Amino acid sequence: MHKIISRAALGTAAAALAATLLPASPALAADPKWRLFQVNTAKVVGSDVNQINDVAAVNTKDVWAVGDVERGNLDHSVAQRWNGRKWVATTLPKEFRRSSSSKWNNQLHVVTASSAKNAWAFGTSRAGGSARHLYALRWDGKAWKSQKRWKTDDWFTDAVTFGPKDVWAFGENLDSAWHYNGRSWTRTKLPGFSIEKVSALSPTDIWAVVNSGSSKGVARYDGKTWRRVPLPQIADDMFSGPEYMTVHARSAKEVWLGGGRNVRVNGEMVQYPIALRWDGKTWQRFDGPRNGYWNAGLNSLLPDGKGGFWAVRNEQDVVRFSGGKWTATALPKVKGKRTVARDLFTIPGSTSLWATGLLKWGGYPATNGVILKYSR
Repeated sequence: MHKIISRAALGTAAAALAATLLPASPALAADPKWRLFQVNTAKVVGSDVNQINDVAAVNTKDVWAVGDVERGNLDHSVAQRWNGRKWVATTLPKEFRRSSSSKWNNQLHVVTASSAKNAWAFGTSRAGGSARHLYALRWDGKAWKSQKRWKTDDWFTDAVTFGPKDVWAFGENLDSAWHYNGRSWTRTKLPGFSIEKVSALSPTDIWAVVNSGSSKGVARYDGKTWRRVPLPQIADDMFSGPEYMTVHARSAKEVWLGGGRNVRVNGEMVQYPIALRWDGKTWQRFDGPRNGYWNAGLNSLLPDGKGGFWAVRNEQDVVRFSGGKWTATALPKVKGKRTVARDLFTIPGSTSLWATGLLKWGGYPATNGVILKYSR
């Protein structure tokens, strides 16, 4: 267990360590190390939205990508697997297939995997005018099967698995956390917050971005109980604190939290990037540069192993903090389209940095889901 100091002390320590707020956004510079690695193979016609919502990697020869294609008022889901050579589409249970007769409206939001025979995908499905259901789908190494169904208007925000007998799934609404022990799912009561994003070191050390309705923060699970972790008091003109959106635990002594701090400028609310680093005792604060985005919070963040980090700014561009400097990097250009990043991830056994993203054209929402790769 690490010593948790008081909120007041944390605020003082963070203020002393805060980086200087830069006066202007760093210029975007094309970086040839970023390239398009995968464009979603699902067909897009007209104003369809084709997107990759989540990725889970077991190793360099076993990567899952799930998403959906929206056409009119109907959605159908896709689940693709990278086998080290190519992406292969897999067949989903009927509730998530495209069908003109049954009119399934469905989406896969989250995927997690611990081995080639243990992958889980979570999503919503509704047939015609029926009530919406949440589904847990399990890949056993050969096929996807519906493992659990909930009748609810909730949806899953994140999930993590440590093996076939230890799976967590988290929902948008308060008190919506579910655990699978290999036999059944059990609902775990949360102390007044919902969980939006998780990063797990082990079954007894899980970090999460949480939302209490009036503020966002971070909580930690010790194998028995979820507890809020005290954060520095940071001024914010919209919320009771910064709007945290992402967390990544690299070790018990290196945990990163990213988000945005809202500041009123000339009567307009502007959001600046902010990151916090936990060293096991205190939080260190890093304020991002001012820029042209109204909303420029960090929605995805990964440490670089050298004291800095990579991050996605408002599902737009990729920025890097290294050596005390913030640098924004332009993504690969595609004629007639705009490339944006959504979420960063790494693959065990690989030194590359990966990102999910979109190719936008003709005005949003016409898109193609993509996976980007950065060779370090």
